[in-house]
Amino acid sequence: MIASLASESSYRQTANLSSYILNDQISASTVGRMCRRVGEKVIAMESYEQFQEPVKGTCPADVLYCESDGLYIHLQREKEAKAEVKIAMFYTGKERIGRQKRFRCSDKITSCQLGLSGLDWQSHLREIAWRHYDLEHVRLAVAGGDGAEWVRSSFDYLGLSLLHKLDKYHVVKSLKEGFGSLLDISELKKKLFKDGFSAIEKTLLEAIVPDDGAF
Repeated sequence: MIASLASESSYRQTANLSSYILNDQISASTVGRMCRRVGEKVIAMESYEQFQEPVKGTCPADVLYCESDGLYIHLQREKEAKAEVKIAMFYTGKERIGRQKRFRCSDKITSCQLGLSGLDWQSHLREIAWRHYDLEHVRLAVAGGDGAEWVRSSFDYLGLSLLHKLDKYHVVKSLKEGFGSLLDISELKKKLFKDGFSAIEKTLLEAIVPDDGAF
């Protein structure tokens, strides 16, 4: 529990909160030692799994959806002030929750890693996807993200046909940055997400190139 809290806060804040919850005095250094022990156990588990006979996944999927992003965390007593944690998620689709306009991901698995190189990160994602999904029968992988180079290459080792897709947040952000002072972004969003890019392509081109043809 303490290691989980420390992943979202500083050691000192975690120590104060844990002392209150457990009614026992806990120092920031104690939190650090606990996090180190948890990290060592995770590394040992992953090392053990690395040398085991690979288990082929059985979860069926025609299209496998993949997303990747980075989250910066603050470090203590390290040369660098912060580090980026790589996060990834796989799922086979979305299903409605009750009668509300809310959805949840089907057959979802997630992973996060700190300190892995780009190639190690790609290998890691390939292994966890292989253990869970029946990749031999997956027709296409749709990879979503913010467009960063390492995000786009995260799923290159899956051995599947890849379709890269910019996530909705960054699509809207790009529209605002490029056309916010020229066009009604709210109306653009409605047309884009309802009818596709072709519905707004002409409008964007006309905003880029004035009617008089001047550049």
